[in-house]
Amino acid sequence: MKYTKNGAIVDAIQNDGTVQRFAEMRKMFGNEVLSHTKRGIEIMTWEGVKVARKDDWVIRGRYGNLLKLSDGIFQAEYKPVEDQ
Repeated sequence: MKYTKNGAIVDAIQNDGTVQRFAEMRKMFGNEVLSHTKRGIEIMTWEGVKVARKDDWVIRGRYGNLLKLSDGIFQAEYKPVEDQ
């Protein structure tokens, strides 16, 4: 799904903790989504491997990198892109 922050549009998906969501993330973001573990979904970021726990958001940032954000930060900073 598309979201916006300060005019930049990003792809984002929330981790619900399921294997199905891992598959959706893998389809959306490719091999940078590494694995589904008991702790969460491991993703490759510019800072190394991060774990997106249940309710965290994974986004492809404006520079093409993956980021993990807590739900609170994501909800405060990003808004859904309205269909045009």
